[in-house]
Amino acid sequence: MKRLILSYFVFAPIFANMSPTVLTNSGRVQGRISTFYAFKGIPYAKPPLGKLRFQPPQPPEPWKGTKICDKYGPKCLQIDKNDGSMTGNEDCLTLNVFTRDLTNPSPVMVYFHGGAHLRGSGADLGPEYLMEKSVVLVTVNFRLNVFGFLTTCDENAFGNAGIKDQVRALEWVQENIAGFGGDPGNVTIFGESSGADSVSLLLLSPRTKGLFHRVILQSGSSLNPRYLQRNPLPFVVNLAKYFGIRCENTKSIVEGLQEIDGSELLKAANEAKATGYQLDLRAAAFYPVIEAENKDAIITQSPYELFQSGNFNKVPFIIGYNSNEGTLGLNLVNNMNITDFDSNYELFYPQSLNNANKSEEIGKIVREYFLGNDSAQNTDKFAKFLAQELLVRGIRKNVDFLIKHSEGYFYKFTYKGTHTSQYPGVGHAEELQYIFTKNGTTRNLTQSDVLMRKRMVEMWTNFANFGAPVPGQRLLGETISWEKCEEKITYLEIGENLELKENPDREEYEFWEKLFKDYGKPPFQTY
Repeated sequence: MKRLILSYFVFAPIFANMSPTVLTNSGRVQGRISTFYAFKGIPYAKPPLGKLRFQPPQPPEPWKGTKICDKYGPKCLQIDKNDGSMTGNEDCLTLNVFTRDLTNPSPVMVYFHGGAHLRGSGADLGPEYLMEKSVVLVTVNFRLNVFGFLTTCDENAFGNAGIKDQVRALEWVQENIAGFGGDPGNVTIFGESSGADSVSLLLLSPRTKGLFHRVILQSGSSLNPRYLQRNPLPFVVNLAKYFGIRCENTKSIVEGLQEIDGSELLKAANEAKATGYQLDLRAAAFYPVIEAENKDAIITQSPYELFQSGNFNKVPFIIGYNSNEGTLGLNLVNNMNITDFDSNYELFYPQSLNNANKSEEIGKIVREYFLGNDSAQNTDKFAKFLAQELLVRGIRKNVDFLIKHSEGYFYKFTYKGTHTSQYPGVGHAEELQYIFTKNGTTRNLTQSDVLMRKRMVEMWTNFANFGAPVPGQRLLGETISWEKCEEKITYLEIGENLELKENPDREEYEFWEKLFKDYGKPPFQTY
């Protein structure tokens, strides 16, 4: 009997608070608790419907009573990459908060998902691993594709609505996170792939000053050419014509498109393929842009100019990439596309050079450097080119700019675990499995995998806590040195062992630097 009574008193506080509530500035929300508190589907902005489509987000309307927030909100409207089906809803601007403690202020980590600005949601990855540590995790839904990135380059639709959603979410964090046990004065934003591109843009934007204090960029940067739309207007005009909208001026175009059914609009937008970027790999028409001057603008100068000049938010950083990022490209092309690379040198031309008149000459130089006399069907060599062109080149240049103005850390992830893909090296996004669960479920892991998971979670949360991933050179009882990245381009190779090295992929970077010096025509927008 005594044992039963003791058990009751041990667990009674947990069961008594199975449905915790927190008061936000819009109203009270109710979440759930298991081993941690979870508040899901909290509105952080008004539904972006009707006249609010394509426009900057507005704060949510207050509600009466208590809003039940124990289920994820719908993902933003998108096309499934596997079967082409449409999923989600335009009314999607919600976020999720996970925390172990509602009272003591803990560091906040805000994660922006990847998905090429076309797909994904704040529910894609589970918080269980990070909830082993004393941090508050926030994951966010934001508008994608045409809804997040259509622009007429003027006051009718300045563009970058999806990035402005992220700014609104960060404002919400400043306003409300203390009620969830978070410290608004200690916010780390992080993202992977296009989520890292988002973090990079937020780093550059004057709109975000004071909204975050550290950044982690995993396999992405706004210096990567694929995620910047240089000539958006033709896509908007063609979209309007497709729906029979009179194109008298940009106002009539936007008003007409605001009346189109969201599913029909997305279906048409998904067929608009960006032709300006030679290595399109189904590159979308609707991506972030350099905006005209306006009070809500994310950036009004190019990412290259802003990073080069030091005109950005100077906060501590972690930045890095995986050893075989080219799997991103291999997963996007089929054999017919690869064959095209054997006959068309222009497909190797880096658009960032601004020298289209010599695209064939330059493309030939690039092809010969990476493939030599081999066919593009040599997937090892072709993947190395894709990795450099799509991601690594821009990330590496970003490191050069960051270390001149900020302090931070550089990594290369090389650990091949049980669930790593069949390709050589470690593919795009494969480090995420050591930071998050997938849909709340954990995989079968080897002892080595478990150690890597613990290391990654420890380093990422250490950075959020202390601004250093390995404070005092101690990590889980080991002596580990991860020095700040400075002129020698010191980085940590995160593999079976954690090894401090210098200047990853040096020869490839020197090749690009010479190519830009010999053939580039400044000013550059990306790299």
